Amino acid sequence: VQTCALPISRGKKAWRKTGRCGLDWHLEWAPWQPGLRLAIRQQQWSAATRFTARVGFPLLILAYLARPLVDLTRSGWAKSLLGYRKWIGLGFAFSHTLHLGAIVVLLRIQGELPAVATLVFGGLAYLLLYAMAFTSNRAAMQALGANWKRLHRFGIHYLWFIFAQSYVGRIFEPGKMEEGVLFGGIAILAASVRFAAWLKQKRKRQPTS
Repeated sequence: VQTCALPISRGKKAWRKTGRCGLDWHLEWAPWQPGLRLAIRQQQWSAATRFTARVGFPLLILAYLARPLVDLTRSGWAKSLLGYRKWIGLGFAFSHTLHLGAIVVLLRIQGELPAVATLVFGGLAYLLLYAMAFTSNRAAMQALGANWKRLHRFGIHYLWFIFAQSYVGRIFEPGKMEEGVLFGGIAILAASVRFAAWLKQKRKRQPTS
């Protein structure tokens, strides 16, 4: 690759030579510029998908653990977290909407279509996410009755599953093991906390002899 250096001399010939050198360098790299710009855009939007997922994951975990932590600890901070669960959930819905937008842009840049499994399981995740977001109010609770609790319970578990299987799967991908161990471990730990809370509530309901 030809390199150009600024002229030490201030003469016109030296500057003309530098100008020709710069023009030659531009013509040499011009055919690569569209591909280079495309690669940079792909990297930027790929990073955007990872960033929005990592922002949303802690919000999901907090919403996932809010009620179980109250059942286990009865502490003031857990009750405070539960009081903000609705807004934490809506924050997750917002961040994951940005995540969806980043995915759509990335797929358009790459000229690809998502796999059928991604459309089915990912589509169901977003359907449940928006159903939960739009029913996060007292009027919806009264209108849906017992189905409100079923929707939100199934939805939060399904969203947890989507994140958990994604991160655990990365443990076996080259260069992604640390990420998979960290975030997959957090997801499994959160499920363990919920299971412990469920066991505690089950034992309370059992009649004592």
